[in-house]
This record gives sequence, structure tokens and C-alpha cells, in this order.
Amino acid sequence: MPFIPPMSEAEQVATVAARWRSQYFDTRGHCWAEIRVGSTEEIYKQLLALPSSATAADVGAIIGNDSWIGRNCQECKERRIGVWEIGEPEDYESHTVHLCTDCIQNLMDAVKAFGSSSSDV
Repeated sequence: MPFIPPMSEAEQVATVAARWRSQYFDTRGHCWAEIRVGSTEEIYKQLLALPSSATAADVGAIIGNDSWIGRNCQECKERRIGVWEIGEPEDYESHTVHLCTDCIQNLMDAVKAFGSSSSDV
């Protein structure tokens, strides 16, 4: 089963401007998409100007939410930086799960406990 390890906070911050542009800039029409609050182009320029020491909080302050850094773990429901993508490459019909390292550790502990108890049978 394929898996994609999580990107660090620094990696996510370093790539957020490119990911923002990919989402909101129409390369065919050479124009920026409109959103309810703010200008997608202005937000892009602010993201480009972030220093290398920027944090997830800095990105959230520019965009207005925390959705561009980290992911939600499907087990504990927490938004985390260290979330693994497990299964098929993600799309609308894929069989993919997102688990944080804490939940993966809990799963591994449960597997070990099950394995040791089932060998006693």
C-alpha cells in the first residue's frame, strides 16, 4: 500500500505560494480567480514575500485560515503538521486515509498488543 510521508512545517510554508498560484491562477486566461475576501493575486504576493523563517501562523494570517498548512487526521480529527497519506493517490474517488503520527503510533501499539495476545492462544 503506497504512502506519502508528511511535509514539515517549513516545507509546507516554503511551497505555499506555488500551491496558492496553482489553485487560483488560470494559466489559459492569464487571470486570477476571485474569492470572497481579498485578492488572490495580493495574497500570492504576500506569500511570496514571506521570509524563510515564516511559520504556519504567518501563512494563516495572510490567507485568513489554517487550511493551507497541515492536514486533518481522520482518526483524532486534529489539524496537524505530521499527517501521512496512506492508500491510493488522493482524488475524489480514492481510497485514501490521512493519519497523524500519534494515531499511527497508537495503531502500531494496538497491533503489537493484538499480536502478542493472539500468539498465546
